Amino acid sequence: MGIHEFPFSTVIPKDCPPTFKGSNGENKYEVEVLTDVPWRFTSKARMEFTVNKKLVLPEKYWTDEVTKIRNIKSGYIFNEGPISVKMTLPKVVFQIGDSLRLRLDINNTSSSEISRFSIHFFRLTHYHSRHLSVPCKSPMNCPMCPSSRKETRQRFGKISDFDFHVASHSEGSKVIDLGIPMEATTPSFESGLMTMRYYICSYVWVKNGLPIWCGTNKIYIGEKKEKIKKPSKGDAPPDYTP
Repeated sequence: MGIHEFPFSTVIPKDCPPTFKGSNGENKYEVEVLTDVPWRFTSKARMEFTVNKKLVLPEKYWTDEVTKIRNIKSGYIFNEGPISVKMTLPKVVFQIGDSLRLRLDINNTSSSEISRFSIHFFRLTHYHSRHLSVPCKSPMNCPMCPSSRKETRQRFGKISDFDFHVASHSEGSKVIDLGIPMEATTPSFESGLMTMRYYICSYVWVKNGLPIWCGTNKIYIGEKKEKIKKPSKGDAPPDYTP
């Protein structure tokens, strides 16, 4: 009789993906306790817990600028000439609430005037019906057949619209400050069963025309896993002398 406590601990494998719930699958972690009492039914209790995971990525992902240049047409039906869009990110790894300063350089060699530029964030989740030994590098190169894989794209945060006038046959530059939306609560992760990545999607607007897709930029969202410094011989305590 009475209340009894039985403390316990366990080690979560390093390769466990973080807790995540999507439309076609989820990473869910629970602890289950069974109470075996003689001559009575076995009682069971479950409790869900959250697993977070810090990012292990090359150091340059946290510090180096990344630039992409895309050449697009000035219209879907009536093409008035090419437009070159150059986007520069200060790095590719961010945390929730971080400020992202994007530099935009446009070389408008078309005969159409550019009036606006818009950006939004989205997450892409890629699912497999069975576990693979290694994650897919890209959903476009997934080795699974179409019936054994699924993917969903979900926009989050607000669409950011900016006035950006670039006359025909001219160039323009603009620095845009964005904030990583608070909805990005799950860190980027990759596994043989499910992968979740974040992207920035951008568009240019030609005056009196439809928005033209400029492509996507892949980013990572999450905290950095710090390396554990091993003590050197010089840091060791002196030898014990009785």
